[in-house]
Amino acid sequence: MQRLGAFIFLAIAFGLLTGAGLMVWSSLDFLKRARPVQAVVVEVRGGPRPDGDYQEQAVLDWTAADGRTRQHSLFSAREHDFERGQRFDFLYDPSALEDGLKTAAFDRWLAPAVLSFFGVVFSGIAIKVLLKG
Repeated sequence: MQRLGAFIFLAIAFGLLTGAGLMVWSSLDFLKRARPVQAVVVEVRGGPRPDGDYQEQAVLDWTAADGRTRQHSLFSAREHDFERGQRFDFLYDPSALEDGLKTAAFDRWLAPAVLSFFGVVFSGIAIKVLLKG
């Protein structure tokens, strides 16, 4: 029974590590095509939500490589996170403008790191059980 559990853990680990690898591949592929752009906050909206929490939305203007001005929104659960005229640096893919802007590397690399961590933990447990039994 322990061996079956170990193989299930190995399958889970394989899925986690495969998912992390695909996310890294996707991020690297995005970075090959990405162009940097600076966006400016043109409008800030905010207020309490029906559940009592606060939500603030910043509307950003930015200019794509084709010269057209586009808009993107950022959200925050804290009050006064955004100010009109504030600037943000982003990356965008000119071949997929509908995807909008991508923010800092934190967003692109944290999820694969977490998946990899859990994949290694599941692998370690499975290998230990298989070698012990």
